[in-house]
Amino acid sequence: MRPAVRNEKLKVLQSVRPYDLGMVATSWCAGNMGLGWSTAKSVPGYRQEPGVNPHSRTETFVAMELLIDNWRWAGVPFYLRTGKRLAKRSTEVRNSIQTGAAHCVFASAWWKTTGWC
Repeated sequence: MRPAVRNEKLKVLQSVRPYDLGMVATSWCAGNMGLGWSTAKSVPGYRQEPGVNPHSRTETFVAMELLIDNWRWAGVPFYLRTGKRLAKRSTEVRNSIQTGAAHCVFASAWWKTTGWC
């Protein structure tokens, strides 16, 4: 990987807003999976699997909202979800363009008349 790309990735990771107790209550959840279905067959929950303590409190699923505190990503939430047995393996990137951004990439006079910048 080129050093410039690596450095930019590092800057973003260093800009992740640290969680406080209030954010944990509203932007983060974790748990472990129960009995369910996968590809049309019944599957055991984590605590019912062989070798797992039936009273285990180990999380097998986490979902969270991350905020990046820099000029480019200010106000843009990132949603992360991972788990041992999700319905499918996927990576998604979705965005929604909003007005009032701190920086306008398309700063031509025409774009300014549209109200986007």
